[in-house]
Amino acid sequence: MAQELIEINGGDGDDQVQEFPPPTLKELLGASATVKWFISTINELFACQLELYLGKMSYHARAEYSKTLQDTHLTDYFCCG
Repeated sequence: MAQELIEINGGDGDDQVQEFPPPTLKELLGASATVKWFISTINELFACQLELYLGKMSYHARAEYSKTLQDTHLTDYFCCG
């Protein structure tokens, strides 16, 4: 019976793992804000802890993003290209 199901389903599916790109900073912050808004009405310990962890995650995501930014000079904005 198990062998028949494996043949029907084509194996265990490990060879068909689909990888998705990580979410963008905008998507991450949007999802975090949505979850925070939802749990803001819940007066339970887990809701407070989740809100804390979402805040930490947002902070670290912004910090990682800021490391990718490049320095510019103020005069770069005023060139008459």
